[in-house]
Amino acid sequence: MLFIKYRRYYGQDVIVLKKLVEIKRHADMTLKQATNAVVSRINQFSISGSDTSDK
Repeated sequence: MLFIKYRRYYGQDVIVLKKLVEIKRHADMTLKQATNAVVSRINQFSISGSDTSDK
């Protein structure tokens, strides 16, 4: 019996993966360093893009 499994990626997931490939391809970094750079950038964007004010 053949089971076909699918994985769903959202737009943000694709952006992260593309950025990881781009940084790794063009920078003199290890995969771990590139991953940390992308995660830091995404976390920074997510935090700065949210409303943290107390109302």
